[in-house]
Amino acid sequence: MRMTKPIFNKIVSQYEKEFEVNPLRYTRQRNVLVPRQTLFYILNTKFHIHFQTLSEWTGWDRTVMYNSYRAVENAIHTKDSHYIDEINKWKVVFESLDGFIKVRKLKHSESVSAEATIMDFLSRFSESESVEILYNVLNRIKVNE
Repeated sequence: MRMTKPIFNKIVSQYEKEFEVNPLRYTRQRNVLVPRQTLFYILNTKFHIHFQTLSEWTGWDRTVMYNSYRAVENAIHTKDSHYIDEINKWKVVFESLDGFIKVRKLKHSESVSAEATIMDFLSRFSESESVEILYNVLNRIKVNE
């Protein structure tokens, strides 16, 4: 599915309807900041929307998008409950719009990134075998350059 500005606006509107918070409101209050940061993170990681496009749609600077991405990454890594809860709220919003935006559930075998594909492949081997595989791949790349 290709994300467009009208679909983006529908998502934001649905969030506001469900949780009575406009995540795009210009404020640094935590109850608005965390939803906004997680929205930017989800749109960038799951829908591959570039920060420049999000900036054009929202009026927020690209650096805000980048900092939001980093904040959510750190929060997920540290298992920050505010961010985890917010991601779950966005899940509710996306699921409620499933017929409108055609959210497609990924099969376990599908990967979002090259890194995820490689990590999934390497998980089938022991740590020493994984290291050897990566070493051989890197040597092969160097030879072909």
